[in-house]
Amino acid sequence: MLFLQGESANKDGTKEEIEQYASVIEGYYNYFKGQNIEFLFLPIPNKENIYYEMFPSAKRHYYYLR
Repeated sequence: MLFLQGESANKDGTKEEIEQYASVIEGYYNYFKGQNIEFLFLPIPNKENIYYEMFPSAKRHYYYLR
């Protein structure tokens, strides 16, 4: 995750955090499925993720395709 709060804030999420995020997204999916509505999750990168080399930590995130 990248936040503009310095190097200490630019850290990878823990397994527990990622599992919690996935659980929330899955909850949305299940709710909308029950309503007969298609749910699409589209994670859109922000400029901090695209231009990572311009930020103090210059750390490329692990979730980028190589």
